[in-house]
Amino acid sequence: MVKFRRKSKSKKKDKTNERQLKLTPVKTSLDRVAGDDSTRTIFTETNITIEETNLTIEVRKNPIDKSIDDKVEEKGDLGTKEAVPTQTVPVPVQVTAPTKAPTPTVPVPATKLSNSKNEMGGQHLNSLSDFGDKCVIRETDEDETSTDSNTEKSSSEPSWSKINGTRFSVRQPNYSTVKIKGTSAESLYECIGCCAFRSELRVGLMDSSSSSSILPLPAEFSDGDLPQLDDDRLPQMLIVHYQIPSESPSMFCKTEDGKGGSIAFYFIPSKSFCERSNAIFNEKQAKKKTTPYDGDDGDDDDDDDVDDDNITNAIKLFTEFCDKSEDSSSWRSLFKIIADVKDWEKYNPPSFISKLNGKPLLVRKSAEVCRGVVSTSAGEKIRFFEFQINMHKWMYIAKKCMVSLIPNLADMVFDLGFTIEGRTDNELPECILGAIQLKHIDPTNLPLIPI
Repeated sequence: MVKFRRKSKSKKKDKTNERQLKLTPVKTSLDRVAGDDSTRTIFTETNITIEETNLTIEVRKNPIDKSIDDKVEEKGDLGTKEAVPTQTVPVPVQVTAPTKAPTPTVPVPATKLSNSKNEMGGQHLNSLSDFGDKCVIRETDEDETSTDSNTEKSSSEPSWSKINGTRFSVRQPNYSTVKIKGTSAESLYECIGCCAFRSELRVGLMDSSSSSSILPLPAEFSDGDLPQLDDDRLPQMLIVHYQIPSESPSMFCKTEDGKGGSIAFYFIPSKSFCERSNAIFNEKQAKKKTTPYDGDDGDDDDDDDVDDDNITNAIKLFTEFCDKSEDSSSWRSLFKIIADVKDWEKYNPPSFISKLNGKPLLVRKSAEVCRGVVSTSAGEKIRFFEFQINMHKWMYIAKKCMVSLIPNLADMVFDLGFTIEGRTDNELPECILGAIQLKHIDPTNLPLIPI
């Protein structure tokens, strides 16, 4: 006769029973078949082993002389012998889990988004190849009114226009003494394209490690007519990339990433900039060949014989900025933004914000740089420099004001200019790197990038 162990009140005996039940799991399963209530608790703890990989239940038979059926018939102290069938009790060696068992949920990759709308409006896109055209902002003349062809309402479609850097005021020589600003020379770079999109997290446009761009480059780079800059430190494509938060910040939880939008501007060197920069570079190279090495590292450009003018110092400063800013936060913090919003007063900005309209702002801890070489559709290599302005890193008050202005951006027209701050006379006068006029950008209605 097979004796079935009952659950003991002693802790020590409980451990013994637990070890023995693990060695003989078939006995507890037979108790369940026979209907013995006293062993059901033990049964649920030890008699079934489930492997998550294949969802199978395995029951092992105890190697004994008599069959399992005989054991059930001989058990006389159960009190339910007549309820137990005399025929063979089927005990399968391996039982596959029923088809009703829940299937583990497999997460869907972020790149396989559906075309359903999300909470901010707009459409998900299936691939980045489709997305490239969707996020491009249309270029218009500065005085042209953008119109939606479907509604024929003005000021409803986002657009951008080329403007000259001469409309901005920048630091002049002796600024540390007299604090005088004057009109900038013409921009060193010209804008050729603009794109804008929403994202669940911040997205960089360029990848220096793989020498690739997540979005197609502007069409100007596909014709093979690339700007010629002899100095390898200077980029043939300059990208200024704003990363703007869309969620109201928390005073107690600082974040550096999150939901928001991106607005990026693509610039190429102007013809006059290329000529002047190449002259400075070639003159310096010629001097190195004719002047014996005296231990100088070659970074001092003060003795260049190139005729000085109103952009030479700015070109030298920008060249050094491109060379050092990727690895130096102090150099990155010299990047300045000048934003001039038209009819600023009608948006009722806070007083301390209204005073900043048209004034230069330094980008300090929120600046990031990505530089490298990327191939165009024509197979040519171009040097790029992406300057990211991560507004998610801004202080609470600044971020709060920025988010509060988002509903008004769809109605705003503003000029943007970028420059590198000069602090000594050999870095002055400053010169605008690039400038653009932006119109009616509605961050809530931009396409969502599918990554």
